[in-house]
Amino acid sequence: MDKKIILKIEDFDTTNLPEDCRDKNQPSFKSAIQEYIERDYGKSGLFVTVEINNSLISVTQKKELENELEKGIVCLQKGDYKKGKSILQKLFYDYPNNSVVLFNLGMIYSDESDLNNAIELLTKATEIDNTHAHAWTALAVAQMRDNNIEAATKAANTAAQIDSNDPYVLRTAGTVIAQSGNNSGACFFLEKAAKLAPNDSISLYSLAECLRIIDIDKNRPRCDQLYKNVIDLAPGTPQAEKSKDRRRELAYKGFREVSELRPDAVMYCLDALNKFNDMTSESIGGVAMEAATLGQSGLEVNNPDKRYQLRTIPGDYSGLNIVCILHTAIQKVAPGNDSGFDVQAEYNEALKLFKNQA
Repeated sequence: MDKKIILKIEDFDTTNLPEDCRDKNQPSFKSAIQEYIERDYGKSGLFVTVEINNSLISVTQKKELENELEKGIVCLQKGDYKKGKSILQKLFYDYPNNSVVLFNLGMIYSDESDLNNAIELLTKATEIDNTHAHAWTALAVAQMRDNNIEAATKAANTAAQIDSNDPYVLRTAGTVIAQSGNNSGACFFLEKAAKLAPNDSISLYSLAECLRIIDIDKNRPRCDQLYKNVIDLAPGTPQAEKSKDRRRELAYKGFREVSELRPDAVMYCLDALNKFNDMTSESIGGVAMEAATLGQSGLEVNNPDKRYQLRTIPGDYSGLNIVCILHTAIQKVAPGNDSGFDVQAEYNEALKLFKNQA
């Protein structure tokens, strides 16, 4: 049921209006009051009609439209973007000063890459309610997608200042600021986001990326652990797949820093060649598949104390040993193919030793 409020114009605080609209004898006076009231209610997602007659202001709150807005948001939450967008567009056409409508419709446009409309609506949402942290965050994302990094950074910082304890706001602020090249500044927000939401794989991945860029040598152990956490928390996601690649990169960099040719890896490859000598290609392929599956979650190739087991060739192996077994198995069944970890030089040396001992 609609709710109606009657106010006297003489009781209305005209200081809320633009300076050039405060004179009641000006034609813009009543329209300025109407827009102010619509915006004031619109901050909370409410819809009102405003009528001004003589000395009275009549404000009617439209409950059915609030229900319609809720219906549109539920459609979005359920993935019915077409219907949700249609509802929001109609509400926006009739009530362009509702910040909740502006925010949700702006995010839809942003996701659809209609960035001009997205930025326009989200900017207006922040003007109507400048404390709407998520509207500022959505504006930062839209500006970033539009390659306006300076504006995106400003909006992201504003959002973080408004709500410094919202992990989504902080994560977005960190991600946007990293795009500007300020990885140290980005880490400040991402560290806090990761602390507030330790199971948010996106925050963890973004933090690992910043730390890796800042100082890969100093931050390698921390980055490796963060990437591992991402893989465990969100298997199959894009950030998890990227984390697997990053862990391999970190492992290989640390592996190669020890020496040009790793004698331990040579011996692991030689041991694998000896094990495979009496095995069929099919059996060796089974070993390769098991070792590759084990490596999907990342192997600690620079930590000899971390041990792994294989069913196809029972034993207790280090991460580097598993990598060498995998590489050797692949060279036996599909010579020249990439195992994902370059120990080809060590394999070639092992192959020479293997042939010499025959």
